[in-house]
Amino acid sequence: MKKKILSKTLAVLFAGALLLSGCTNTGSDNSQNSDAGSVSNADAGPVSGTENPDGSALPENDSSSQPAQSESVKEDELDTENYLKVALNVYYNDSDSNYFTNEAGEPIIITDEGQYTLTFDCKKDLSAEATSSGVISLTNLTAIYLLDMGVAEGKQSPISKCNIMYDSVVVDGNELTITQTEPKSAIKSSGVFDTNDPINSWDGSQVKEFAADDNHVGNFTGLDRPQVISVTFTLSDIVWGEASSEELATAGDNSADAGSYTNTAVFSDIDFTDVDALTFTKYMGNGINLGNTMEAYDRALGTNASVSTYETKWGQPVTTAEMIRGMKDCGFDSLRVPVAWTNMMDWENGDYTINEAYLDRVEEIVNYALDAEMFVIINDHWDGGWWAKFGSSNETSAAEAFEMYDAMWSQIADRFKDYGDMLIFEAANEELGDGLNDNSDWPDSGKLTMDQRYSLTNEINQYFVDLIRKSGGNNDDRFLLVAGYNTDFTMTCDKRFEMPTDSAKNKLLLSVHYYTPWNYCGSEKNARWGIKKDYKEMNGLFAKLTKFTDAGYGIIIGEYAALPYWENGKPNLKDNTLEFTKNVLDNCDIYGYVPMLWSCNDLYLKGTKTMASPELNALFTSRCYAEETAAGDGYLTSVKESMDKAAKDALDIWDDVKVVEDGTPMAWIMWNGGAGTYSVGDTYNPADNTMGIKATDVEVTGAGDYTVSLDFEGGNTGLTFAALGLAYGETLYPGCIINIKEILLDGEKVTLSSLPYTSSDDGVCTRVNLYNEWVKDIPEDARNIAGNLKMSTPTPLDKTLLTDVKNITINFELVLKN
Repeated sequence: MKKKILSKTLAVLFAGALLLSGCTNTGSDNSQNSDAGSVSNADAGPVSGTENPDGSALPENDSSSQPAQSESVKEDELDTENYLKVALNVYYNDSDSNYFTNEAGEPIIITDEGQYTLTFDCKKDLSAEATSSGVISLTNLTAIYLLDMGVAEGKQSPISKCNIMYDSVVVDGNELTITQTEPKSAIKSSGVFDTNDPINSWDGSQVKEFAADDNHVGNFTGLDRPQVISVTFTLSDIVWGEASSEELATAGDNSADAGSYTNTAVFSDIDFTDVDALTFTKYMGNGINLGNTMEAYDRALGTNASVSTYETKWGQPVTTAEMIRGMKDCGFDSLRVPVAWTNMMDWENGDYTINEAYLDRVEEIVNYALDAEMFVIINDHWDGGWWAKFGSSNETSAAEAFEMYDAMWSQIADRFKDYGDMLIFEAANEELGDGLNDNSDWPDSGKLTMDQRYSLTNEINQYFVDLIRKSGGNNDDRFLLVAGYNTDFTMTCDKRFEMPTDSAKNKLLLSVHYYTPWNYCGSEKNARWGIKKDYKEMNGLFAKLTKFTDAGYGIIIGEYAALPYWENGKPNLKDNTLEFTKNVLDNCDIYGYVPMLWSCNDLYLKGTKTMASPELNALFTSRCYAEETAAGDGYLTSVKESMDKAAKDALDIWDDVKVVEDGTPMAWIMWNGGAGTYSVGDTYNPADNTMGIKATDVEVTGAGDYTVSLDFEGGNTGLTFAALGLAYGETLYPGCIINIKEILLDGEKVTLSSLPYTSSDDGVCTRVNLYNEWVKDIPEDARNIAGNLKMSTPTPLDKTLLTDVKNITINFELVLKN
């Protein structure tokens, strides 16, 4: 996962800490790559700080209404480690990525509870890099939040509990309306002081006078290029150092007590020389990712920044041996360490040398895991998207990608060549496949056909295996992990994907990831999982992979999770997280796969060194190698019986979803927006339905007029994708045209920017794209009512209109071919 904190092939990020949190996400994993517009002053050069780009004067600071800055001791005068160095952090957003980074105001030192004030003044706090990029004011923001600058500088957080109450937020002399009425925790799941607010264009803000669009670009309402913000806040209930379980319980933590289980499995005394890949994966047991940590990416920090600055960039604390040992005692016998090596490599200038300090830190974390008797996987993980250079239409650039890849892995292989077989090298993350064609990461890419992308994926995997095998030491027969196409189950099972040849016998492993369905596995709060169809889908996909185990390759599910959703700076488990996770583990036990949980300090909590709930704690400790081995020969039989029973006992359909027989020509609105998801894809699936979305679908019985609609109980803000679908339209009404007569948003007719066209992706379902920015060219089978495709686009609906909308209704006519 890259930081999407948001989408899987987004990520995460956020998952990021937000997702990405996909997110990474970021993300969460995150984890989040937001797009927005920003002030541009490229023609005018650096901004002086006293003028707008048009030459007009910026507003004078009105200091009379600003709260007085709280007194603060100096950092060099402190005789204690129990202090916070806190600043107001402004995160700017920019659609062209010309400026997409943090700017920090003057920090203060906090040693006790009480009231404090932080200020950010654009005239003195913006960096030269910001002003030269055209940033002159508090506009086009991702967030403004309180940040522990000590953690940002790579120090371990000294605090484990703290509540915050915002007292006032003042922008250019205007006091804003604060919506928070009760104190909230100022500690994120990473265990650091990082409030995530008062201003946030992702999660919602603590002030009324701030609005964000669906690209998560936010601005203060009614203020023209604001310059100064002051935030006054009160901190209470501070606990310095590591909190006790009682203190954490008081703070609302629902995790089990740390240290309640000791994982006794020892692997370092086993000789794996003659062990094949299938046997090896049985030893690896369950695994977990050290997400959003060593793969946290920000080239703006430079190649000589402290390694810990990168390590903590995406909201994670500095990794310790105790955190890794805690993972072992939560039932994980393997650790995947994603890495962004180019963070400290001047590759843009042709220097492919990895900074020694970065190699040293990765090796230190590897040793933490090996000392804890865990298998370890290291890879190159998204890494800023340089992978798209492989797919460049410029032959020189494509050749440079192989040169860089060779140099990178030659250094890694040499550093670890004398390490034993418990260390595994992984060729890539999710980049092999469509990522090679990503022209958003590399402008010259994007021209490879699907067949060419498969061929290039195979070539890179083969290059990796050959490179490692000739690199010396134990690398001649080390277990190697190669990435499937997009790490997608079905696309990897395609005959065009081929495993590399290998000079070592039976030492290859295959990596795929599992985030299906994404609307549930991603950070969407009200998504659902657990009906019979969900079990059937998962069990069928896992069974597909036996194509590779039958051929002798071990399978690593390099990432999977039902990612928590975030509220008030804390992760929350979705409904049926336990059932989803258990079914993944059941499948992996039955087929001998290694599941690697994606966690960014949200499912495994680094502060308490335990899982996010007692139930998850019990599940994972019961599935470690030691416990499963002790269970004896009947263990797999009991797992299979339990899995079959769960599928049999599952609901046929959600209570609020209508059952429709296969083959029925139902028309519906496919939707992926701020309110959630409804039946996205060519198969009509009303069970793919975020709670709070109510659909009115219609059976189409022939030519004529029809109406479909969606109601959004909590309102909808933003749009990612929308289409009108007609199940079995191509087979029952071949050549038909769906003529959209009108679209109503909350009863108001909207004007489309172009004429919609009718087409089909699979030759079965007929669809009309309302907003599909991934389609770049009109498909060959497209047709419209005017008979003129020059009038059509795949994005006729203006997505900016989808703000605070409670209903979308579409009236359409089905026109049959004469």
